[in-house]
Amino acid sequence: MEGSKVINLELTVKSLFEQMKEHSYYLGEALKSDPKLTELAAKLQANDDDDTVLKDLAQEGGTKLGNILSRVIGKTSYSWDENKTKISFTTNAVSNFMESQKETIKDNMLSYLSYYTLAKWLNLIKPDEATRFEQRLVEIEEELRLLGAQRDKPKRTTSAAPTT
Repeated sequence: MEGSKVINLELTVKSLFEQMKEHSYYLGEALKSDPKLTELAAKLQANDDDDTVLKDLAQEGGTKLGNILSRVIGKTSYSWDENKTKISFTTNAVSNFMESQKETIKDNMLSYLSYYTLAKWLNLIKPDEATRFEQRLVEIEEELRLLGAQRDKPKRTTSAAPTT
């Protein structure tokens, strides 16, 4: 696309799962305060044995995130590496896209995928706990929209005055 720039953003599954499992851990710990919920709390805490299911949920989330990025930044495609350890997003953004926003966008992308995966995970085990994370997805999507709307100011070009 003329007047555009290609933005590549990469997330690791390791960082995604670390964030997601940390949230599920704290959620489970909070529920363990009630002795009747101890068994349920343990089920909520995702662990390495759950990685296959979590990757499937994260892959679904990657599609959703790619669609969001397409709406707010520019046409986006995404792919997993062969070993399913990295997720790459490639976006054709407008030429005045603010490069300084890349890391903030990437952080929001990681949070989005983490919360998406966690919400879907909780829907399998205890759906009423998923609601808070689903609400957080809406907030992150709005943040991505705001970040994607920011633009660099165009640079003035000076041209020589016409000669007569």
